[in-house]
Amino acid sequence: MALILDRYPLDYRREVVEHIFATTASGYSMGLVGLAGSGKSNLVTFIRQPEVVGHYAADAAAAEKTSVCWMSCLQAADSPARFYAEMLNGLGPAAEKIGYELPEIGGGSGYAEVRAAVRHLCQTAGQRIVYILDEFESLIRQQPLYLFEELRNVRDEVRTPPRFAYVFITHRMPHRVVGSQPFENSSLYRLICDNMMAFGPYRPQDARSMLDVLATREKLTIEPFERDRILMLSGGHAGIMFGLVAATKPRFNVPARKLMELATAPGPVRKACDHLWRHLHSTERSALLDLSRGVLPSPWLREFLYKRGLVDSMQTPEIFSPVFKEFVIGLGGG
Repeated sequence: MALILDRYPLDYRREVVEHIFATTASGYSMGLVGLAGSGKSNLVTFIRQPEVVGHYAADAAAAEKTSVCWMSCLQAADSPARFYAEMLNGLGPAAEKIGYELPEIGGGSGYAEVRAAVRHLCQTAGQRIVYILDEFESLIRQQPLYLFEELRNVRDEVRTPPRFAYVFITHRMPHRVVGSQPFENSSLYRLICDNMMAFGPYRPQDARSMLDVLATREKLTIEPFERDRILMLSGGHAGIMFGLVAATKPRFNVPARKLMELATAPGPVRKACDHLWRHLHSTERSALLDLSRGVLPSPWLREFLYKRGLVDSMQTPEIFSPVFKEFVIGLGGG
């Protein structure tokens, strides 16, 4: 099997990647809401590769004109000037493709320079840009609404024909993130509110591929039944899955009960569970604690938890990962 970056099969996260490229090719922006530790960074790395763009583009001509640009808002959310400087730098792949020199930021915030660069790339040069704003909730928490109106304007200026689209990546639904002003009041939120996609645990085939690649890279021997048990106990959550490998390598023939105990013992498995827990909304935490005690959430909340990938069914829900369930039980003193 040919791998991209010696790690990812071409059909990695296929249902998510197909949706991203199909949506943005039509000029629509979208939000991707993923569980902490579920592999969002891997997804971003994957979809930025030329082989992936070529595979999912409509044809070779469309692939040649499409660039996936990226920035993390985490370290650039403290001021508009820093954010726009990073956003401008993120346009580098599209600029390099046509030999365009990005403008230098003068004495302003950088908004004018970003607008000018996007107009040139999309209108003058006919490029199509998919711009990923990762860790977008950090921007929501720290920036005023006018910045989001500016970002909306950057897109609107080149919306016909559709050559620019955002993909916002968050841990929580954007309108649930507490900021200085309600993000849902912005026109940028209205751009994506009807086009949100949950990014949950790995599907089984992706999980098996990633474990096989990890075993090859680290010269480990993971028997098929051990690999499938890791997948089952982790529920396909990347962080928990790799935590189980890190805690038990180089030998994986460990009793299931011992593996479950790793959820509450110091180490990489509990760290992965804690990372996921800390990024959940208080409503989600309360519902999972209730569920761990045998109390069913309301039907609408069950549906929400299912769409988020936190439970495996809407009718008779169980926490998606036995290991994470053990962690939640430990938090509740059960």
